[in-house]
Amino acid sequence: MKTKSVLLITFLLSCSVICFAQDTIRAITLMPSQDAERFFNNGTAKFNAKRYVDALPDFTKAIELKPDFEKAYYSRGLCRVELIMHKIAIEDFMKSIELNPAADYSYFSMGTVKELDGNPKGALNDYENTVRIKSEHDKAWYHIGVLH
Repeated sequence: MKTKSVLLITFLLSCSVICFAQDTIRAITLMPSQDAERFFNNGTAKFNAKRYVDALPDFTKAIELKPDFEKAYYSRGLCRVELIMHKIAIEDFMKSIELNPAADYSYFSMGTVKELDGNPKGALNDYENTVRIKSEHDKAWYHIGVLH
């Protein structure tokens, strides 16, 4: 009887350890995505407070934790535009588009940067891509009219 009790207790303990281990593995699997969201949200708050230098590492960390985080690439691009880092901002917008070909906002932002940098042909192409995706994009239509 004592042996059966010991075996039953041992079995129950090992089951709970396995269940705990599985929950831990699941939590570890989810952590990078949750951390990425946390860094993204922190970066967004800093960006909205016009603290661009402080926001940039948060968006970068979100991307490191979740390499397919399209909105983080877009937001980091916006941050870089504010910091007058146009060339690498365009790279972020391009990655955003690669991850989400329907990202009209990335095309529009890329067009704006190209227009600021004196590249009207490149800007026009990006604005046209913007309205191809979202035909009611008034600001893109405006810039298309100005550049024609």
